[in-house]
Amino acid sequence: MKKQLIGNATLSLIFISICWFISLMSTAVDLIYYLSVGFYFTLYTAQAAILLIAKNQPSKFIILYNMTSILKMIFSATFLVLYFLLSKGVHETQEQIYFSLFFIMLYFSFLLLNARQLFRRSHEE
Repeated sequence: MKKQLIGNATLSLIFISICWFISLMSTAVDLIYYLSVGFYFTLYTAQAAILLIAKNQPSKFIILYNMTSILKMIFSATFLVLYFLLSKGVHETQEQIYFSLFFIMLYFSFLLLNARQLFRRSHEE
């Protein structure tokens, strides 16, 4: 859990730094970009905490992992849908595409980091 927390915090700081650097170099980055980083940090930290409960029970671990993975997908889709509904007419289509690409990049970055740490941890034990 500690490695996942450190990894998630590091990845979050990297993405926040990228957003901050982009806002310094060109245009301001909308708050939604920073919120999405916090969203994924919270989501994956919560999953790690839930999976810690069943770390010594393989069948329970598999059920919890599948359940939390489905919930992550549902929450992520809900976050994107809410963004599109609330930003309709406020942002240009190009800005919505940029945010969608950023959101997908965040999703896969956190997914790869956490799956890699989980897979590595299961082989070390």
